[in-house]
Amino acid sequence: MKRCFFGITSFFILLALFSSFLVPDVMGVEQKDLKARFKIDDESCLINGENVTMTNPPYIKNARTFVPIRALAKAIDLEDKNVIWDPSSRSVTLVKEYKVVSLENAGTLKTVVVKLTIAAGSSTMHYSAQDLSNSIDNSIQLDAIPEIINGQMFAPLRFVAEAFGYEVIWNAEERTVEIWDVKISGD
Repeated sequence: MKRCFFGITSFFILLALFSSFLVPDVMGVEQKDLKARFKIDDESCLINGENVTMTNPPYIKNARTFVPIRALAKAIDLEDKNVIWDPSSRSVTLVKEYKVVSLENAGTLKTVVVKLTIAAGSSTMHYSAQDLSNSIDNSIQLDAIPEIINGQMFAPLRFVAEAFGYEVIWNAEERTVEIWDVKISGD
């Protein structure tokens, strides 16, 4: 019995060790692109390779990093026309278009529009995605409430960046937070 157990265990260990040689790489190679680096209480930041000075620095409140929404929008490649401020509701809507491969239509490209709306003083974030034939609407409860300080909307960085598919990395020692664009290539 022990010999059988040892033989089966050895087989699975060897299979695990050599599976990378036997199975083709279908996932591809991960490529990371640094989009932004913000430092707490520092008005200087790095956005898309450029040094930028913000009028108000990022800060931490209730263990969440808050960043001016315009700087955050620029970091995730949103043009000014895709950052829509509504003064009556004190909310901002971020809109981003993605080109994705359609599995239903033999691999053709289709456009998906993602919208994210957050309001100052509200713990609810509205998130929607749609293409020509499908639509998804969802409301998400935030544990960090966006707020306006010195005339600027501040939003919780992680929630916004991850809603648009970016990776967020916090460095406690340096008190910095980074936004990364992660892509998988087929090579």
